[in-house]
Amino acid sequence: MREETRLDMIAASFTLIFGIAILILSTGIEVKAKNGDVGSAFLPVLIGWMMVVLSIIYGVSALLEGRRAGKAAVEVDEQEILKPDNKKIFLSFILMVSYAVLLKPIGFLISSILYLFLQINVMTDKPTAKQRIFFAVLSIIVPVLINYIFVNWFSMALPDGILG
Repeated sequence: MREETRLDMIAASFTLIFGIAILILSTGIEVKAKNGDVGSAFLPVLIGWMMVVLSIIYGVSALLEGRRAGKAAVEVDEQEILKPDNKKIFLSFILMVSYAVLLKPIGFLISSILYLFLQINVMTDKPTAKQRIFFAVLSIIVPVLINYIFVNWFSMALPDGILG
């Protein structure tokens, strides 16, 4: 198996495991639906299923692409294959786990603002001061907008944490 195909299969496997974990953990979400609304567990279940389905599609397409490349017997220079940045992957994982742990105690708004700002900075190579200001503004606007939509359109409260 080619190195690129192997890495794609590993990524698909981790995404599948993460999607299944989201589905399992979303069964414990308290549903606070009013007047026939979809309920608090709807979005996590939807995301979990989307991750499961997309990871299967990704894995199958990686296998098929790997077989096609094997039949063509094309030599690929190892430098052409994108190597994962392990530091960014590790920091992203730590940030996601921290976000999940802090979501309930400190609330959706604060934890989402912190997570978005830190995650964007982790994924950006050498951000400038101007970019950091843009990231900060974006990291504030997006969670506030999401909170507004959930509270006012879906009638579902997101975790208030220390603000509640």
